[in-house]
Amino acid sequence: MEEVEAGRLRIRGGREKKASTIENDKSRIRCHIVPLLGPRSVTAVTQADIENFMFEVARDSGKSGARRTVGLLGAIFQCCETQDAAR
Repeated sequence: MEEVEAGRLRIRGGREKKASTIENDKSRIRCHIVPLLGPRSVTAVTQADIENFMFEVARDSGKSGARRTVGLLGAIFQCCETQDAAR
């Protein structure tokens, strides 16, 4: 999140994320991603984990919330993959 808040990580079109989007992302991480996936590494997360994650988030936040949270999780995974490849 430090990269996002500092404006170093861009979204589509090369724009910075809005402050409200950053706050929503932090909430999704705090309320859904950390409690449901815990301290697992990216490589330890399975397809079944993601399916269960999506079901649990949808139960709490509805389908729309689940889509947004899974999308954020995918972006986090992609960022991890990109950073790993750069090393």
